[in-house]
Formats: sequence, C-alpha cells, structure tokens
Amino acid sequence: MKAQRSALANGSRVALTTLGCKVNAYESAIIAQRLGADHWTRVGERECADLYVINSCTVTAEADRQTRQAVRRALRLNPAARVVVTGCYAQNDPQACADIPGVSLVVGNEQKLSIPGLICDLPVQSGRPTPVRMEQSADAPIQLLNGYHDRTRALVQVQQGCDQSCTFCVIHRARGASRSLAVDAVVRQVRRFIAQGYREIVVCGIDLGSYGQERGGPAVSLAALLAYIANLPGDFRIRLSSLDPVHLDDQLLEVLASSPRFCPYLHLSIQCGSTLILKRMGRRYDAALVRERVVQARGRIPGLILGGDIMVGFPTESAEDFAQTLRLID
Repeated sequence: MKAQRSALANGSRVALTTLGCKVNAYESAIIAQRLGADHWTRVGERECADLYVINSCTVTAEADRQTRQAVRRALRLNPAARVVVTGCYAQNDPQACADIPGVSLVVGNEQKLSIPGLICDLPVQSGRPTPVRMEQSADAPIQLLNGYHDRTRALVQVQQGCDQSCTFCVIHRARGASRSLAVDAVVRQVRRFIAQGYREIVVCGIDLGSYGQERGGPAVSLAALLAYIANLPGDFRIRLSSLDPVHLDDQLLEVLASSPRFCPYLHLSIQCGSTLILKRMGRRYDAALVRERVVQARGRIPGLILGGDIMVGFPTESAEDFAQTLRLID
C-alpha cells in the first residue's frame, strides 16, 4: 500500500497514554511540554486525536498487553491517527511493538523525549516496516520539566537507570546504567514547582536509593539530597517513590524522621519473605534485613504507613517459601 503523508500541522491533537512508573509519568510530562511548545493541542487518551503517544511499561506481561490494548483503543477512536509507542516495552522488544497493527513509529527510551521532532510527516499507512528509533546513550542526562497541566503533585526525577540485575526484572536493560541529577538542578526544579503552587513534591527514580552512588555522580547520598530539599522555604511536603529495603538505612531514616515535611509513607520493593528465594531473585538483602528496617522505620516515624511490592509464584518457590512471605507481611 502506498504511504499516505500529510504533515501534522500546528493545532493537531495529541493524546498521551502513560503506563507504569512515576518516571514514565515524569517523562510523559516532558513530551507533552515539548509538544505544547510546538502548538499541539492535548486531549484525553480516550478522545479522538491525530497522534497517540503510548509510553509503555514492561515490568510484567500484563503491562505489555496493556500497551497493545492502548494501540487498539487509539485506532478505534481514529483509524487514521499516527500511533507512537515508546517506553520500556519499546526498548526491550522493539520488533514486537513494531508488529502491532497500526503503529507508526517505535522509539526507545533514550530517544523518547525527542518524539516531537520525530513525528513530522509520519505515514498514516505504509507497506514498509514500521520505523524504529533505538539510538542509545548510556550518559543521556535527566531532563528538567517546567511544570504540569494535569497534576496536583509535582514529580521530580532525580535518578535514572539501574545497576542491579535481578533475575526476574528486565528494567535494568530498558533503562541503562544508574545516573543521578546534580543537586543544584534538583533544587532548582523543586523551587520552581513550589513557586508554581505545588504543595507535594514526589521524588522519584528507577532505583531511587542509589542516587549519587555511581562513579562521577554528585557524590551526595539520597539522604543528603532530601535534607537539602526539606530545608527549602515554602509550604510543601515531600513524598518518595519506591525504595529498595537495603537503602532504608540509618542515615535516610534520620532525615525522614527529622522533618514534618516528609509524608509518613514508604513504599518498599520487598518482593518476597523467603531468604532463599530473595537470593535466587538476585536481591541485595534477606528477610531479616527487611524485618529489621521496617521495625526501625516504624519506631522512628510516627504514624508510618507502609506499602510494598510482593511477588508470588517465582520459579522454585515452595509452599514454605510462600508461608515465610505471609509471616513477613503479618
């Protein structure tokens, strides 16, 4: 079939669908910001649009299915629309994304913020394979955001990537090596959001607790960074995205307990209560450390609410392993 081309003009409608983590939400906001600067009109993801950008997750098979579902929904709303798939599913399995009927372009994580410059003259339909943009740079910097148009909480990404290789997880391949945003850039971003009237700052990252630990990084720990933020003037509170239990150390707990700015809520990526299974998962801690850190956190942060990730059915997991997880949760 001959390609049909018509330039996407100023004022064209764009809808963004964001799946997965807070970092994806942050990056979608940057894409929306840049499209807005090019005079795109943003509409809801369930509205008719000329362009649909689907920022995917691949942490589970269900997340992959949701991406395919989002593509089908977009094309039902407008069969002539261009559909761009980006994010971790696109990064880890670009061919699977390119094979979804109706996808116009597949863009890897390192290129996703360049989508506004990649979408001009995309074909509506073509007999040629779907183009894939997968250029990678291990040192791609974390980008700053001017603001949000649809959120009451301001996400601030301070860390990107992961240096761990958990046996159940592909995100380290999709996101690259750990890297951190400089303290002055973080503070500048937080100050901007406070000035814009945001009253909750959500500090997020792919492996948040590893902030500042990479070679050549800012040489400042997550605890020190949070102390800087907590001392900024203004009427705001601070929330953290998910933490690995190994990062919930004395230094971080001291900072979290020392200021009323911090929401008394922690989300821990626990995964399992069996030390044997945690070892097979390639995690950096055992069940005893999880229990110890939770007890310490509850003792130092009044009214603390805990959330977490738990995985069941890991290969070789026995009934006793599962029972150990239940006992840890209790």
